[in-house]
Amino acid sequence: MNTIDRIKAAADEARRRGEHPTRVFLTVDDGRKLQFELIAQDSRLGHRIEKQGVRNAVHKVAGLDVVWRSPEFKVS
Repeated sequence: MNTIDRIKAAADEARRRGEHPTRVFLTVDDGRKLQFELIAQDSRLGHRIEKQGVRNAVHKVAGLDVVWRSPEFKVS
């Protein structure tokens, strides 16, 4: 399962529990995997990521604000 699908699944699970997720917390490894997936998926976004870095180029994924370098993966 890739990182974007993992984020979407965690957000859907939180919504089923009645929560309203607004942020996704990504570990360093999750951030690296997400960066690779986004570069492979969209060439324009990939170019922006290469120029600005993933933290400055990507602020939202699947409608959730990204919190980089978290100690654990979670959606809240």
